[in-house]
Amino acid sequence: MEPATPDIASLGDSSVTTRLEDQEPIRADASRGTEKQSEAATDTTLPVPSSPIYAPTQANLTKHRRRWIPRISSRLRNTLLSTMGLLELANAGDFAANVWNEIPVPIYAIVFMALGGTLALVVSILALKDTLLSWQNVCFLRNERAALKAERLERLQRSLPTLDVDVLLDTNFRELGSEIANRFGLDICSGFGAFLISIGTYMAIGGANRQAWFASNILSGYLGNAPIALYGLISSGWSATSSAELLSTEESRPSRLASRVAEPAVSSVIGGGASMVTATRWEGYVVLIPVILSSMFYNSWLRRNVAYDRPPAGDPLHLTEDAITHELEVAEMTWRKIRGQSRPLREVVADATSLEAVTTYLVANDLLEHFCLSLMKSAVIAPVLVSQESTDVTIDAKRLLEMPKEIHLTMIEVANETIKQKGPKHFEHRQRYLAEIIGSTLRLSLKAGYGGSMTEC
Repeated sequence: MEPATPDIASLGDSSVTTRLEDQEPIRADASRGTEKQSEAATDTTLPVPSSPIYAPTQANLTKHRRRWIPRISSRLRNTLLSTMGLLELANAGDFAANVWNEIPVPIYAIVFMALGGTLALVVSILALKDTLLSWQNVCFLRNERAALKAERLERLQRSLPTLDVDVLLDTNFRELGSEIANRFGLDICSGFGAFLISIGTYMAIGGANRQAWFASNILSGYLGNAPIALYGLISSGWSATSSAELLSTEESRPSRLASRVAEPAVSSVIGGGASMVTATRWEGYVVLIPVILSSMFYNSWLRRNVAYDRPPAGDPLHLTEDAITHELEVAEMTWRKIRGQSRPLREVVADATSLEAVTTYLVANDLLEHFCLSLMKSAVIAPVLVSQESTDVTIDAKRLLEMPKEIHLTMIEVANETIKQKGPKHFEHRQRYLAEIIGSTLRLSLKAGYGGSMTEC
């Protein structure tokens, strides 16, 4: 999509300014939403997205080691560790133990065994850390799914349309499945396997002992490599289902990303099988080389081009393809406009000297959490915003506007720096999850006959 590039300085103009004391005006009804869409088509500017979708009205922060961080369960986070691209490399940690499987063990083989065992152990520890990060996302998505299902049930009881809720449930299902199958499950299986491989490789150093030699072969040769092979077989079912759904969508992004859910399963099956072969034949390590390289590439590509941060879905009322498309256009245009700008706030807010206009813009575009985190780093603003004894704080627009007027300009400067530093990546992520929503909307709308209620999700 290549929209026109009108001046978007009016992104915070009075036509969409909300009374921040109560966020009700944001929840526009269907007719107002339609009018705003038609105005956007004829006006020279694009207004602030008026939909409450993915626009939380408050930020929840907690103090951790003398600094403020977001509450863990507040949003889906792109926390995949770059080192997880080395998971497949841990399968090769037993190289020396299997290739120089002889008695007495040569000195140079002992050195390589120590290095390989240490590598596998470090990878297993990193896998544990990534498992915990992934579990936070799993909990967030499960809680969101429970809330959406409750909303859907209530609508069915009141004979109201459920298509918008079905769209969010469909997207949530894909996110949750990918998080469990392509990350959480991979971390557990690969991490546990790497731990067994590290133990077996260390034991191979004492190969002169017959029992140690036998245990080493079992741990590093078979038991250590079995979990990753088993994971590949199980996740291949999920990958096949998800790929088929993505390919059935006309939207280009879901179709392009169909391969993303298949790659880890294919690599795991091939890598696991090759690792089982390495227990008796060194040729298995040759097969592992492209698997290791593809795993590293996939990890980097996933973090940089696919994964995203996003807040809870919010109120799905009157979610339509036009509304989400409009928000996607605004996100793309803003992303283009603020890159490389020293004063990006002037580019996106008509009255960049008004804290109310600035705050309205930040709330509507899901930048409130970033803004509040920046405020808590300020030695001038933080003591006024929250007491030193507090360990948890919830900040909304009303609370920000109640701050003393003498520090409003300082807060606006912080907002400008927030958009400058966090804005480009933030709006790039916003485009990604809005594109996912559009794909689900198109697919489910066709199933529902261009409208109506979905009977099951």
